[in-house]
Amino acid sequence: MAVVELVLARFTVSGYLYPMVTTLLFDLDGTLVDTEEIAIAVTARYFKARGIAVTDRDLKILVGHPWTPAVAHLLERYPLPLSATQVEGELLADYRKELLDPKIEIPGSSEAIRRLANDYRLALVSGSYRSDILLLLNSLQIMPYFSVILGCEDYHASKPSPVPYQSAMKALSVNSKECVVFEDSFSGLQSAKAAGIKTVGVRVDSIPEGAAPAITIRDFHSVSKTWLDSIFRD
Repeated sequence: MAVVELVLARFTVSGYLYPMVTTLLFDLDGTLVDTEEIAIAVTARYFKARGIAVTDRDLKILVGHPWTPAVAHLLERYPLPLSATQVEGELLADYRKELLDPKIEIPGSSEAIRRLANDYRLALVSGSYRSDILLLLNSLQIMPYFSVILGCEDYHASKPSPVPYQSAMKALSVNSKECVVFEDSFSGLQSAKAAGIKTVGVRVDSIPEGAAPAITIRDFHSVSKTWLDSIFRD
């Protein structure tokens, strides 16, 4: 959207100014693609092959957190005679072999991105490594639709800190009132709330206390400008 169009879009038909949503910020893992279950399965297999059964509760550390702190947390509870760097490298090698399965797309997500890019600026704000982000976006053929793409290398504090989403807003020169975040994890929803941004929860199974999204969705088939306007008009 052109700058002039964005300015005019903030006016209602009666001429009064209101905070129009101009920018959509998306998490990646668990939001646009169902990679978190892959990460959990790969990690469970990795430890099992070494005679260690990691509990489901501990495997959940992989949801909404970057690999490095997640691996460090797991090794504190399940020590291995290997460095954290080696364990992470071996896990990532197994994980990346499974990333190109087209079935991991959250239903309707890539079509929604193409549709929404006609009316909004889009940003991708992920805790994954940039190389994995680009691999997935290229696989889905949606990378050109994002004006900003941020991975864990691009900010100094990960979710639930507000820094990732604040970094995206700074890069796009927008404020929180102009944005909506699509997130699946508690840490991601906390991050968006701390940054003052409205949220849509994607496949959120329980409403997180203190960070409840405005609405939750199971897929992206109905997500459009008309749908967003009906929810975030005020």
